[in-house]
Amino acid sequence: MDVVTVDDPNGYLWNLAKKYYNNPLQWEYIMKMNKIPNERRIKRGTVVYIPVKDAKKIVKVVEAEIEEKKVVEKDLSAELEMLRAELRELKGKAEECAEKNKQLTRALEEKDAMLAEKEAAIKDLQAMLDNLKGATDRVKAEAEIEAQRAKLRAEAAQAEFEAGMREAKSSQSRRIEELESQLGKCRRERENLEMARDELMAKIKKAEEAEPVKPVRKAENRSMVAAVAIALVGSIIWMASD
Repeated sequence: MDVVTVDDPNGYLWNLAKKYYNNPLQWEYIMKMNKIPNERRIKRGTVVYIPVKDAKKIVKVVEAEIEEKKVVEKDLSAELEMLRAELRELKGKAEECAEKNKQLTRALEEKDAMLAEKEAAIKDLQAMLDNLKGATDRVKAEAEIEAQRAKLRAEAAQAEFEAGMREAKSSQSRRIEELESQLGKCRRERENLEMARDELMAKIKKAEEAEPVKPVRKAENRSMVAAVAIALVGSIIWMASD
């Protein structure tokens, strides 16, 4: 039998039922079990008894929640690792695209060099080919326009690709940060629940193994033991709820 001592009588049985039975409406059960005549007139320091079997039920509920947290933690870890692998793959593709961009830039530079050579040759031939100047000018203009168009298309494609890669990296990074935060929170909750479970089981075992004391002042002795035990159990459950 676990016990708690009333510190604040206002709504105490309601809060106690919510803590131990996850149902505040069980306050009447606690009131009847402890033979409290009026829930609104509980004196400060009154001892309230909670059966050990109910504390054991709490342990089972906590253990079930721990298992659920472990499953969630495992799933989050797997998803996080998968996203990290995808991010590494995206980084590899980005490097490949950067290398292709360098190759395209070199190709454009070579074309520009070739165009410059052609322009020089045209200039050398202008004196000899005055009658072909009009045609040569048209060829030159068309070559320049086509080169500019090709260059602009390459630059636009590269800019669009880089923007897409930045967005993909940003999205993956945000998701990884979110999953890491959820994983850390899940781990902290599981650790708190495991600590609460272990301490509660130790208190239950101690309560079950404790030998009864000869009742010189039976009500007073039971009240002291019950007050210590239930205070410990209450603190453990409070830690788990945080």
